[in-house]
Amino acid sequence: MRILYFLACWLPATALAMDAMPGEDRFGSMLNLNEQSAGASLGLTKIDDAYFLQLKPRFSLNLGAIGVGIELPLNVRLWPREGSDEDLFGLLRKEDWDEEAEWLKVIRHVRLGKKGGKVHLRYGELAGDIGHGTIVGRYVNNVDLNSFRAGAQFDMNTKWGGFETLVSDVDDLGRDTQASKLVALRMYSKPYAWATGGKDSILNRLRVGISWASDINAPMALGTADADDANPNVESTQKSVVYGADADLQVFQNALLTVTPYVDYNRTDRGGWGLHTGIMAVAKLPIGLDLRVPMRLEYRRFTKNYLPAYYGTFYEVERYAYPIGDAGGLPKWAWLQQQDSDEGINGLYGEAAFDFLKLVQVGAIYEAYLGYTSNLNIFFNVPALKVLQFKAYYARINIEGLDDLFVFDERSSAVAQARYELLKGIYLVARASRRWTYNGANASYAPTDEWNFGAEYSLSF
Repeated sequence: MRILYFLACWLPATALAMDAMPGEDRFGSMLNLNEQSAGASLGLTKIDDAYFLQLKPRFSLNLGAIGVGIELPLNVRLWPREGSDEDLFGLLRKEDWDEEAEWLKVIRHVRLGKKGGKVHLRYGELAGDIGHGTIVGRYVNNVDLNSFRAGAQFDMNTKWGGFETLVSDVDDLGRDTQASKLVALRMYSKPYAWATGGKDSILNRLRVGISWASDINAPMALGTADADDANPNVESTQKSVVYGADADLQVFQNALLTVTPYVDYNRTDRGGWGLHTGIMAVAKLPIGLDLRVPMRLEYRRFTKNYLPAYYGTFYEVERYAYPIGDAGGLPKWAWLQQQDSDEGINGLYGEAAFDFLKLVQVGAIYEAYLGYTSNLNIFFNVPALKVLQFKAYYARINIEGLDDLFVFDERSSAVAQARYELLKGIYLVARASRRWTYNGANASYAPTDEWNFGAEYSLSF
């Protein structure tokens, strides 16, 4: 049994210093790390079998209720020169700009409001949840190096209830494409508020909700593909549907601790079911410093033909071949329908993060299932050293025991980056990573090791 939805196996080849690495966005959102920055990176990178000079001016603005991210990625072909006549202006990598929607990727995201606030709207790159994340959990819509997808989230919360929505790609909904067409909706109500006219009470914190999510275009069968094909050849599709009901109650809240227990019961439209019972908490350390420790612990029981957080971080890869890395793997929805519905699986899921004065940031996710393998993700960042800065991400899937936790092989993924400040605001940057790329010869995703080296000008404010 392989549960892969937090697999840290995908990193775009063009990622350099200023790009978030896997896990950084998730733990950053847990710790509310919103930093304004501007700058540019210049470096040498390898994409497929060609070398490019990469220039990335970038600007990020977070002013509480408003956020904007702008980036202009320019990959100038250096070697080999074959194919340069098809490049934009004979220089810029053609795959970066060969679709109309990709010209919109200069604006990486626009945000109004914050998740959980009265109104939240986001357009562009997504890394989003619906509800407690048991159906749509930290879904990422942009994992393909050669295309940009503009997704959308729109949430509203009132004292009576509210709703959350997510769309993977607004433009793709009306097009004939093999890309995902993920649409998700959660609606919730506060029953006690309706009964009492909104009278102040702890029971007004009780929320009862329903969720529904579907990939209208889920692959069911793949055709043959050439060995050098970057994407699978989809022969047939079907609508995948996961839906459920949930409830939560914030039972405790003060200056030091917030505790919210919750329960979710989800089903697929093919009969699989899953029960999630957990506690979300945020501890604030009373030592005169702004120290937050968000935590989550969840018990899970589900049938083999159900997967927790089915639309997870790497769904855009898993939808074609699941489990990732298996030669000849089936599309995820087809794989799920072949599983036994009788046997139950029990397990635990836990996550925690810690930011010490923006000097050291650590996050971890661990999931383990009785009689099955476990998965581990760790993020580590030391951003505030005077000259040398370092961050890293490690993930391992299908762990078979404690002695198998920290091993680097085909079941592991690791990203490491170091920045050395050469002059004020100017850094030398080195990064090594492993990502999964599609191999048409055996219809699977296999790990590929890549590197980046270059310079960056960065200004934070």
